[in-house]
Amino acid sequence: MAAVLLACGSARAQSPAQTADSAGALPAAVADRGPLRGVTWRAPASGVRADLRKVREAGFTAVRTAAPVSEVALDEADRLGLSVYAELPLDYATASELDETNAVMRRRIADLGALARRHPSLSHVGLARRPAAFDPRVCTRLRGLAEAVRRAHLVPYVVVDARDSGVCTGVGLVVVEALSLTASPPPSGGWIVGTVVVPGVRGVENEGSPEYQARVLADALRRTSAPVFVRQWRDGGDLGADNPRRLRYGLLDARSQPRMALNVASELLNGRRGSFAYAGGGNPARPSSAPTVWFWVALALVGGVFAAETRLQAIGGRFFRSPSFFRDSVRDARGTMVGATLGLWVALALVEGVFAATLLGGMARLPAFEVLLALLPGAVGPGLAALMQRPGLLVLFAAVLFAVITGLWAYAFVLASRRRYHLSLWQAVMLIVWNRWAMLPLTVVALVVLGPGASTTALALFALTFAVIEGLGALRSALDLMLMTRLPVWVGAVLFLVPPVLALVLVLVAFGPDELALVRHYLALAAD
Repeated sequence: MAAVLLACGSARAQSPAQTADSAGALPAAVADRGPLRGVTWRAPASGVRADLRKVREAGFTAVRTAAPVSEVALDEADRLGLSVYAELPLDYATASELDETNAVMRRRIADLGALARRHPSLSHVGLARRPAAFDPRVCTRLRGLAEAVRRAHLVPYVVVDARDSGVCTGVGLVVVEALSLTASPPPSGGWIVGTVVVPGVRGVENEGSPEYQARVLADALRRTSAPVFVRQWRDGGDLGADNPRRLRYGLLDARSQPRMALNVASELLNGRRGSFAYAGGGNPARPSSAPTVWFWVALALVGGVFAAETRLQAIGGRFFRSPSFFRDSVRDARGTMVGATLGLWVALALVEGVFAATLLGGMARLPAFEVLLALLPGAVGPGLAALMQRPGLLVLFAAVLFAVITGLWAYAFVLASRRRYHLSLWQAVMLIVWNRWAMLPLTVVALVVLGPGASTTALALFALTFAVIEGLGALRSALDLMLMTRLPVWVGAVLFLVPPVLALVLVLVAFGPDELALVRHYLALAAD
């Protein structure tokens, strides 16, 4: 997916040549060389000077990087004539986060001001990336930081999403992240262009190929005289949490090997060449077949279990027609069908894992999902993002998670009924597993419908259907337990409510009110 950022003034667009420092003027040494061309750059563990020399030799005249910036990097930027845009570590900033980090950010701004007095290359300071601008409290706090930046004689700017119409005023430049090159920039705006590179994809017609990345970048460099930045200099070179899935946008790969786009940009920027030919055809990106394979494994397991256990065949035939027969069969199966129950448990866990992986794969393109990944605490977000790069492992992880939750819930059934009826763990598992057969047809349809181009409406419908099936299954499991063991109604109600209440508690622990409001905001944008 292409990502383009447009830089514009908060009140009205102004060109670099027209404006004073407070409005975003370029350093004279850079402005004299023509349109600004830069990269998003994160300092490597070693070889900072050599890496910046490569940036400059490629024809780029600026870098966006994370604050704080080292003296070594600024010394080299001064020597090379690079303009440095330093960004504070605030991604998806909420009012509570800005309150908590206000003192730290102001000290960092003061430090940047001191550095700028010694290093003319340091010119701009990014206040936040994709802040919750719909919240007036956020805008008020950002304006305070912007004033601190101006007092340090630097230029403030903020990065927002193009799909988000809410923009804070009075924060300096506004950098708008768009989804495609078709977005019209302001007359004096600047762009940051980034196209994802997917391993194995080839051909200029196929999004995700190196050829496609090179063509998108070349078109952007030729089409505008406004500032243009590249999304990543090197794979993994993000400035913060704005790329939680670790997508590859780099002109260099993770081993610092150049991609075609770097060669094309270098030829253009150094005036050696103006037109290029790209290989057509090639291999388009294909979704992983791992979830489908795991689904067939689950179906084979279900078939094998039913073929081997004749009692299951009798239960299966009457499960939907005669619920009382099902409960009686489970009651009589206290110490039997352990292997068959285990097989069905594993099969259903795999089906749930396949559905989860398929739904998450469809949701990955939604801005709200990127926000969710970025806001998850600790290593949860990066861990889930890493699993999504390997759908087969994601299926197994979700299956194990479902099996553990089911086992804990079944044990709660055993504990709740021990005074009235000695329910075995395997009987409890049967009560839970059998009431989720509807997941089989739902997963089949999801595998067919929820491809890379699935609509937001389709994703919402499948998520809602999943919630309904799980809810009705939990309700029938609790009712079957009550009727089989004669438990009081309140006990069954508690057992039914335990899973959703625990899920709600986990959500509230993981996200504060401001974070939940930000996710809801991006969900509303996706619905529009």
